[in-house]
Amino acid sequence: MSLFKKKNEFKMDVKAADRILQNVFEDAGEKPNTVPFDKILLRCKYNGMAYDICIMVTVILLAMTLMLPIKFYPGFGKQNPEFKVEFHEQYGDELLISLSRGDIDLSKSYFVDVDGNKTYANYFNSLGFCIAFPMPDEEVNIIITEESGKELHLLFTPLD
Repeated sequence: MSLFKKKNEFKMDVKAADRILQNVFEDAGEKPNTVPFDKILLRCKYNGMAYDICIMVTVILLAMTLMLPIKFYPGFGKQNPEFKVEFHEQYGDELLISLSRGDIDLSKSYFVDVDGNKTYANYFNSLGFCIAFPMPDEEVNIIITEESGKELHLLFTPLD
C-alpha cells in the first residue's frame, strides 16, 4: 500500500547547510545571516506542526457538525402529534368535532356566540377523541383547550 508508506525525507547536515546559506548570502552581496540554520529549521518544524494541528481540529469540527443531526434528531414531532380537527358533523341537535388527540380539558372548552355568551361542551368521548357541543344556530367561535394549555380556535358557521 503506497498510500500509507512514509515518505523519504531529505536529510542534510545542519552545519553544511548553514555554510551553504552563508555562501549564498556572500555571493549575492548581502550581509551574512545572523540566525543559525538550526533555528530556521526548528521554526519551520513548529509552523508545520501548528498547521497539521489546525487541519486536524478543522476536520474533527466539520465531522462533528455533519454528524450532530444524526445523533440528536428532533423527536418531539412523533411524541406529540399536531392538535387538529380530523372531521366534524351534526348528529341530532349536537355538533360533533373529532380531534387528532384526546388530552382535552372539558372545563375550558366552549364556544362564544355573536352576543358574547359562552356555551360549554356537553361531553368528550375519549375513545374517539370526539367533543360534543350543542348545535349553534348562528356563527360561533369555538375554543377547545388541551390539558397542557394549548388552545384550538375554530370558526363555525351553520349552513342554514
